[in-house]
Amino acid sequence: MNHINHSWTAIALLGLLLFSPAINAIELVQRHDPINAYRQIDYQHLSFKDYLSNIRDLISTNNPKANAKTIEGISVLEAVMPFEWQPDVSCMIKPNKQKKGVLLIHGLSDSPYLMRDIGRHFLKNCYLVRSILLPGHGTVPGDLQEVKVEEWIEATRFGINSFDGLVDQLVIVGFSTGGALALDYVINEASQKSVDALVLLSPALRINSNFAFAASWLNRLGGLFPKLKWTDIADDDDFSKYESFALNGGVQIYELGQKLGELDDSSKPVPIPMYIAAAVEDTTIDTKATKTFFEHRANNKSQLRLFSGAKNQNQNRQVLSQSHLSIPTSPLNKHYGTLGDYSSCGHYFDDEKSYRACKDLPPESVFFGERTEENLKHFPLRRMTWNPEFKSMLAEIDTFLEQNLSQ
Repeated sequence: MNHINHSWTAIALLGLLLFSPAINAIELVQRHDPINAYRQIDYQHLSFKDYLSNIRDLISTNNPKANAKTIEGISVLEAVMPFEWQPDVSCMIKPNKQKKGVLLIHGLSDSPYLMRDIGRHFLKNCYLVRSILLPGHGTVPGDLQEVKVEEWIEATRFGINSFDGLVDQLVIVGFSTGGALALDYVINEASQKSVDALVLLSPALRINSNFAFAASWLNRLGGLFPKLKWTDIADDDDFSKYESFALNGGVQIYELGQKLGELDDSSKPVPIPMYIAAAVEDTTIDTKATKTFFEHRANNKSQLRLFSGAKNQNQNRQVLSQSHLSIPTSPLNKHYGTLGDYSSCGHYFDDEKSYRACKDLPPESVFFGERTEENLKHFPLRRMTWNPEFKSMLAEIDTFLEQNLSQ
């Protein structure tokens, strides 16, 4: 009977997708076709320096916006590239100072740009900072149509192994899918002892959808109805992430979540300390699942911070809540911050008048928050893209790491 119910639910979802105004508003064009050049990256035989060079060639060849300038004065290529930042020489002269490294892993449809604010903070704290680009990202949204979770896992393993012999202590900071990949490594990889602590921001342990089970089935139907391969088809104005979203991305996140095991299986605890930050109002991932995971599988040195709109310390009444996107980003970010040049308004994409109001009105005339039903009662609502409590979160992370990493 449960199988029959799932079948009818999937059929209902098929109808919703086929006739969704957001799906039908824009036609599929060249950027929605897969290029799959990321499969040319040979993780088995590359140094990190060569990896950066290969990724540079990959993006410059396949991202049509690569040479465009961003508000920060750098090209899109430089903004979405993975990076390596070496600590200042003054960090090396202190006696008996442990060498520390941090690997930054971005989320689904994002790029390493989203991890730059966090990375700068770790650099100031004398960490060797490296980020990776997950396969299927940094080029065109069509590249998420055929990517496999195993390819993300391979890239994650490469990033972690690149620190071998360079640092005494290694931290992984993962946002969304990057957080789930970090957990997969320490739970399922034999060499988990090479990581000392995790910082997980809006970790994608479970998707906030009742239809995750049907995603793979619907994705296969995309051969007959190409638009079924997409949950969102948008203009892709944001240089740092895809705004068109391939259904296969959701399929791979679902499979990654299954690899992590049951959320409440206390017999399989995460073996190292974790700091987790997430928004209660998150509409992308299931924050209740994150809380369950923490309660049952975190060790006693771990810490959970939940941001809630009702408890937001920000005094700006226009800020209703945090969002999935906002946690890793500084208010000073020139693209996503309070005075940034980007406004997240995709939830109005099927309503041109509302979409334009959200995009064009000055910041003092709009509300900011997650795209929840309650928040959408306030018009116009921009999806929150910066963290009003970024400084206090960084201070907590610093304290957490000081307590859990040997000096």
